[in-house]
Amino acid sequence: MRVAKLVALTSIALSILTGCASTPLTPIYVSGLLSAPSGVAGTKRLSTSFSESTVAGNTKIIVPDLFVIRECNGVQCAEGAVKTTVVVAVEHVDQHKAKVQVTVRGDIGASQTLKSQTPVSTMETTRSVDNGVPVITDQFSQAREATIPLGQARQIRLPHDLRAQICIARSVNGMPDGSCNFLPLQMNEGIESSTPLL
Repeated sequence: MRVAKLVALTSIALSILTGCASTPLTPIYVSGLLSAPSGVAGTKRLSTSFSESTVAGNTKIIVPDLFVIRECNGVQCAEGAVKTTVVVAVEHVDQHKAKVQVTVRGDIGASQTLKSQTPVSTMETTRSVDNGVPVITDQFSQAREATIPLGQARQIRLPHDLRAQICIARSVNGMPDGSCNFLPLQMNEGIESSTPLL
């Protein structure tokens, strides 16, 4: 009798473990927009967007495209090449929302280089400040943790009037479902600046 009970309990435990192991991870897309003032009156903000596939429970590290910011004080202007790293840990996703931890790190200086690698080649992109122009030098790191609605952007305000927008979208047939649309934000600064804070 004891042997029979032990076998039954072992079978139940194995079934539970097997069920947990075979639970499919939720495929999602981490999308974002990084923007900065152009430094030229009457022009749109500089911006670069990204969208990377991942699964709930994973951490995604994204390095968006480089760009150069410009700041003027009425007497002279300074410039800085900006390189940012966005780290997004998606802890949990349900039908309507996602729990995320987001860290945005930035490095601003005279020159920045970004390397991207594919299975067959390596690309290297460099952005630099023009010779003789005063250089903006800074480093920053901002971290947030929140539960956000799927398909709705949330904003992190950064030094030097930089802004990072983060949005989590569901994956449909291996592609983002289209809910994280940053085009209106890129076209209208008023919409971008009013995005709820993360």
